[in-house]
Amino acid sequence: MNTDLDRLKTAYAKVAVLVTHDRAYVPIFQRIEREIVALKDQEEVFRRAQIAARDYKAVG
Repeated sequence: MNTDLDRLKTAYAKVAVLVTHDRAYVPIFQRIEREIVALKDQEEVFRRAQIAARDYKAVG
């Protein structure tokens, strides 16, 4: 399965190569870094919500 995170990681690696040839690509590289961090944060929040919901169902 090709997830958004997989696609971002692929883009990150490709743009990293471009950055080594031309610093004009640095802003794109930085944006992809931020998007990866944001997506991981969202996934972590979702995981915590799943745990909280499961615990709530177990109690109720």
